[in-house]
Amino acid sequence: MNDVVAYEAMRESATTLSALLLRSSADIEVRELRDAVVGVDGYDRAAVSALAAHIRGRIAELTESQT
Repeated sequence: MNDVVAYEAMRESATTLSALLLRSSADIEVRELRDAVVGVDGYDRAAVSALAAHIRGRIAELTESQT
């Protein structure tokens, strides 16, 4: 996957996580997520990958707790 696709995939995951967090009333975490997504350097693949991994982990935690 190239850098642009990785960045867009991370942003899409962030949208999913934001929706899950809003359902659970985690407003502070939503703001922190937004700041992290806006603040990440889209040209820094390591930073994008690290944030994407964090986001995927939180999505997994939240979806597991809803089942």
